[in-house]
Amino acid sequence: MNPRLHVGYKNVKATGRMEDKEPRLQGTVLEIVKTGKKMKDEGGTEWEQCAFTLKLRGYSKRTPDLTLPDTLRGKKVKISRYCAHEWHYKLNGVKTLTPDETKQVHSGKTDLTKP
Repeated sequence: MNPRLHVGYKNVKATGRMEDKEPRLQGTVLEIVKTGKKMKDEGGTEWEQCAFTLKLRGYSKRTPDLTLPDTLRGKKVKISRYCAHEWHYKLNGVKTLTPDETKQVHSGKTDLTKP
């Protein structure tokens, strides 16, 4: 059995840890707004799409040598995630952006909930 699983563009070990070192911004959750858009997964769990407002604080620990530019420090960014359990709605928690979302923020976009 292969110890690696291929999920999209990422290589994920059987432990679930990502191996790539692409930069990922992190932010502290300031606000969560439920959009009302819902879906059910194959197990019957109902997921609701939510818009998270984050205050950028730095990069994830995968890239410890990167520092957040002063122009981005404290900037507010909106991202979209699906939530199903109470711990998904935690304020002041930390959310990590995907590499694509990180690139969009670097290009100046702050509302990532819109296509």
